[in-house]
Amino acid sequence: MASVPSTRPLRILALHAFRTNGAIFKMQMTMNRQLECLDFADFEFLDAQHECSPDEERRQDPGVLQFFPKADFGPYREWWNAREAASGVVLDRFDDVISHVAQTLACAEPAFDGIVGFSQGGAVAVAIAVKQLSGELLPKAPPLRFIWVQGGMIPRHPSIVGALDGALDVSGEGGEGFELQVLATANAGDRVVPPGMTRRVASAFRGTYVEREGGGHTPVRMVENDEQTTAILDFFHRQIQSKAARLEK
Repeated sequence: MASVPSTRPLRILALHAFRTNGAIFKMQMTMNRQLECLDFADFEFLDAQHECSPDEERRQDPGVLQFFPKADFGPYREWWNAREAASGVVLDRFDDVISHVAQTLACAEPAFDGIVGFSQGGAVAVAIAVKQLSGELLPKAPPLRFIWVQGGMIPRHPSIVGALDGALDVSGEGGEGFELQVLATANAGDRVVPPGMTRRVASAFRGTYVEREGGGHTPVRMVENDEQTTAILDFFHRQIQSKAARLEK
C-alpha cells in the first residue's frame, strides 16, 4: 500500500468496529478529538473485505444507522462473525481477515509502526499481534512496534486464546515471550465490551491500560491536559522516541 510521503513520525493502520467501516471510524476518532490530539501520526483506515448483506443491515445497531447512515459513509462492513458450534465459538472468515490485514502490512510503503483498532477492530489488532509474535503472520511484514486497542477484547479463536493462555503467568499477566508495546483504552460505562475485557488485553501483554469515567461503546474522548489524555500521549511519545533511537543505530 503506497502512501503520500509524510514527515510525521508515526504511521498507524486503523481497523474499524463491527458493521461499520473505515470512514465511520475516522469520524469517530475525529468526534472524540483523537486525530486532533494525535496530529503527529498518520492514520490509514482499512475497510474489512466483507460487505454486510441486506439481512445483516436489517440487524444493524440503531445508533450506527442514525449517526452514520450508509448514504453518507458507504457500505457497512465486518471483519468476522462469531457463532456457536459444537466445538465452541467459530469466527467465520477469521483466516481471510488475518490474510487481508497481513497483506496490507506487508505491502505498506513506508511500513506501519502500529495498529489501532476499535471494538472488533481491536480484537483483530490483538490477533495480528499474536500471529506476528508467534511467527505465524504471512506474508511477513516489518514488525509492529505497538497496538492500541480501544474498547476491544482478546478474540475467542483457539489459536489466539491458546497462545495467550500459554504466555500468561500465574498473576494473569503476559510473560517475556509476548512483549509488545500495547495501549488498551476503555470507557467505564461501556456495556457492549465491558472494560474488564479490554483491561485483560493490557494485562496479557504487560501493557498500558487507560480508563475514562462514564462514556459508552465509543473510542475514548481526549481532553486537553487531563490524566487519561496525558497517559495516551505519553504512550505515543515513547513510541516516537523508540523509533528515533532505532533509526539512529
